[in-house]
Amino acid sequence: MTPDEIRDLQRDLSRLGFAPGPLDGLWGPRTEGAVQRFQRRAGLPASRTQTAQTRRALRRFLKEAEERIVPVTRADVVAITGRFPEEWVEPLNASIRWAHVTAGRLPAYLAQLGHESAGFRTLEEYASGEGYEGRPDLGNTEPGDGRRFKGRGAIQITGRHNYTRAGEALGLPLTERPELLLEPGHGFMASAWYWLDANLNAITDSGDFVALTRAINGGVNGLEHRRELYQRAQEVL
Repeated sequence: MTPDEIRDLQRDLSRLGFAPGPLDGLWGPRTEGAVQRFQRRAGLPASRTQTAQTRRALRRFLKEAEERIVPVTRADVVAITGRFPEEWVEPLNASIRWAHVTAGRLPAYLAQLGHESAGFRTLEEYASGEGYEGRPDLGNTEPGDGRRFKGRGAIQITGRHNYTRAGEALGLPLTERPELLLEPGHGFMASAWYWLDANLNAITDSGDFVALTRAINGGVNGLEHRRELYQRAQEVL
């Protein structure tokens, strides 16, 4: 399999909640394990590689998952967070479809994005980004990277590393033009990319909201507010 084929497979597995690891196009133990877990779920013989039978089953499972994806309205989100720009509705729904955020996953998705975007008030973090300067864990190795690659998008993509990988996945020159994530269409799709790359469907399916928060935030900042939004979303939806 080529790296692009592996990346497509990883993306589909992440959509279905099988946690193949980062969407990096590399066949490693996590991807192999996710394939085998899917094969068991689909009632197929376990194999170390993707087979034609596995691919057909993946398409069937993806189609079934698509039927469980429910678009949201502006009124839905306003009832949860108190506000939502009308022009953000379609970008949000596009991200929901792309990341296969099914109805059962939707409250967690809206709660986490709602908190990260300050209640859907901004697609850019209020801080300057100076605090990220010189952070090799974020890929910020060049002077000015902290400010240049501050949190943007509905889930606050942060750091040169994430901007580079999101840009490659979405076909956007984000390292040259990081401000593209301030456009709702790009900002929400980058959030969907991160949701899949971090295997957040699998964590959401596990019901561990704290682990989900850590995977997004790196800690539990704002956990109480995230939980409030989550509860409200469950009631509204």
